[in-house]
Parts: sequence; structure tokens; C-alpha cells
Amino acid sequence: MVGVSKDENVSGALSPFKRPSFGRWLTDNPSKPYDVVVAFHLSRVTRSARDALELLEWLKERKRELVTVDDGINTGTTFGKAYLTVIAALAEAEREATQVRLLEMKETKRAQGFVTGGGGGWGYVTAKVGSGKRLVQSEQAPLLKEAAERVTTGEPVARICADWFEKGVAVPSADFKIERDSEEPAKWHPSTLARALRSWTLCGYSVYNGEIVRDDKGNPVMITDEPILTRTEFDRLQDALEGRSTDKGKPRQGSPLSRLVRCSECGNTRVTNGSGVRRRLQCSTPDCSGGGILERVVWEMIDAAIREKYPDDVDLYDYEWSSNQRENEERLDVLRSRETELVETLRKNLLDRATWEADGLLDIYESVRKEHVEDLKNVRSEIEELTSAPVNKPIRVSLGQTLYEMWKPYDRRDELDANDARFILAFTGLSVSASKIERKGHGVDPRNRVKIETPTWDGVLLD
Repeated sequence: MVGVSKDENVSGALSPFKRPSFGRWLTDNPSKPYDVVVAFHLSRVTRSARDALELLEWLKERKRELVTVDDGINTGTTFGKAYLTVIAALAEAEREATQVRLLEMKETKRAQGFVTGGGGGWGYVTAKVGSGKRLVQSEQAPLLKEAAERVTTGEPVARICADWFEKGVAVPSADFKIERDSEEPAKWHPSTLARALRSWTLCGYSVYNGEIVRDDKGNPVMITDEPILTRTEFDRLQDALEGRSTDKGKPRQGSPLSRLVRCSECGNTRVTNGSGVRRRLQCSTPDCSGGGILERVVWEMIDAAIREKYPDDVDLYDYEWSSNQRENEERLDVLRSRETELVETLRKNLLDRATWEADGLLDIYESVRKEHVEDLKNVRSEIEELTSAPVNKPIRVSLGQTLYEMWKPYDRRDELDANDARFILAFTGLSVSASKIERKGHGVDPRNRVKIETPTWDGVLLD
């Protein structure tokens, strides 16, 4: 015996050439003097058909053999070489079957609302519950809730990060990059915070590979009993984040009125062109005769229309649907998709009936068809139940701000957010458009090109 190799606590799935001890015997730098590799069982050598064949070829080139005692394998014989390939393939199949079982087990755990790997992300920690782990709020949860509330009311994520940095709010090292070589405290990164605010786990949903995990009825699986945000709060937060993402940079570089004023000639929206006092609202349609119009002219006319309609300041408010109403709408979407899927499956089964019968599977065909018909009946029954239920009226919610606190005159236009401008036009019920230049020259009032319409009803937010 030349030597002994021991790789304890090393998986048989690891290539023999990469093992700490055995790998040193499978190298030519330096080459070790031996003729036969002896192992008790093939699974201790390798569980991969590819690795087994690679090892066999390596030994063959060096006129060496492999012998396993328990399996009775000897690669010095033709039968032994063939047997090695078969056994290695079976070992690999067994390992793949084990991996499939593990994946299925994790899928079952996720469907039951348990964590299947890692933590729960910022704002949560895992806790043992029954036969698995679920999420509970961590000490950072109040910070996430605060950030969500501030973003929803219109505050930029970057400003929140700067505020927390100035106040010395600790950065969670697990989720935020920390400048370890610097004596300065770690900084909050807006992109990381924004990513955390977009996570479905905020409202308690289980997420896998970026998708919400759903139960057999299509409902989201809850992975915690104490979500940081309600679904309504989460939806409002996403609307705010989406608005900021879409209009990123525009309050300073573009007009808040961009895409809010239409061209009377083609009906398309007008966008920013130029800067400063010469900034114009240009028709976004190429070659349209609508041309551009000074932002100042449009702004001052909107300001005058708002003040004429609301001579006294008024409180701003919005409407919010109850969580049950929103959940019903989501459930209806799921049910209608399921209804379409079942109908298509039944049609396909009807067309394939002859094939099933020819294969002697008519009894299975009838069973499957009966099951799908029953599912379709149940789905349609639930759809009818939801659509016939009385529709809840939206709840009026105060924004805690008055009209003239949000709306700004032209000389303070950079203080107005594009989303705020959009909301104010909706609240006041004003529709703004601008026509083309009919003639140029002195004495031509550009205000004549602006048309501001006010519907007969009082705003778009009705009681």
C-alpha cells in the first residue's frame, strides 16, 4: 500500500480531482507512484457519471485501475469498465432524485407560508413556528414604515436617506453597503432603500424568484402574521415610487406641466423644451403644426383658473378603496384567468377524446373532464358571488394639506412636483390644451392659444 486518502465530511457529488486529500493523488505535479485506486464503495469515489468517466480516462492514460470492494468493480476488465459507467449513472440519477425531493419539500413549505432559505429581508427576522420558520418584524420595521409614509406623501427617497444619515440612524449592515475602511458612519443608499420599499414582503406576501407565492385558489400566501404595511398602504407606496421613477429629474430639468397639457391640433401631450424663462411646452408629435408655447403663459392661465374656481383655500383630499374592495377586484382577476384556462383545457380535451379512446384511456379522460367541469362550475359560482356583492364606496381621506399649500405660482414653480401638478389638475377638474400659432408679430396675445375647460361637475373626485 502506497498511501491512504481520507476526505471526511466531503460530499460524494464533489469531483474527485477537487477533493482536499484524494485530489492530491490525481495529479501529475508531482506524480505519485501507484497502480490501483481501491475504495470500499463507488459512491465514495464519485456520484457523477461525468466525473466517473473523466476519472476512468485519467487512470487509463496512466495505466492505472480502479477497484471498489463492495461493488466488485475492477476497471482492469472490460466488464468492470462497463459496470463502472452504469453504476455511476445510477448514482447520479439518485442524486438528482434527491435534489428534486428537496425542491418539492421547499415548494410545499413555501405554500404553507414558511421561509425556505435565508432571511426575510430588511424589516424582518425569522422565528421558529411549528414545523418551520416564519417572519416577524425586526427593530428596523418602524424605519421602513416611516419611509413608506414619507414617500407616499411625496418626499424623495434620497432626501429620507440624507435625513437619516444626518440624524445618525444606524444602517443595517446585512442589507446596505458599509464603508468599513472609513471612519465616517455608513451612508444610506437611496437605490437600496427604494428596492426594499418595492418588496412584496412589506405587506406580508411570500415571494420566490421575484414572484408572489399563491395558494391553490390564487390568493397570495402570507409569510408573516404581522406585515409592516397593509395592502392599501403598499399600493399607495408603489404608486408614489412609480411616479417618482417616471418623472425622475423632471421637477428641476423639465416642467411639472410636461405631458399634462395637450396639443389642440393632434390631441397628443406637450413636453418640455428649453430651460429657464424661455422653457416651452412643445407638442410631442413630430411634424405637428401645434408648435410650442411658453410654459409661463400656460402656468399663469392655470393659476388664474384655479383661483377663480377656488377664491378661498380648501383642504385637499383623496379617495381610498377599502382593502376588501381591492382584494375582491384582485380575486376576480385571478378567477377570470382561471375560467379562461379551464375552458381552453376542456376544449382541448374534447378535441382529443378520440386519441384518449384509441389509447385505451377513456376512463381517465372522463375523470379528468369531470374534474375540470366541476372546477369551472365552482369558479363561475364564485365570480357570480363577487360580482353580485354590493360595491363599497371609496373612503374620503384628507391629505393634511390645503390647495394653495400644494399649488405654487409661476415664480415658485420649481417647488411643485410633477405628481402634485397632476393631482391638482384632477382635483380642480381642469383640462388644459394649447393650439398652434395662427399668426406672428407684436400685439398677438399667446394666452389666446390656451384653452382651459372646466367640467360642469365639481372636480373629478366625486362624493
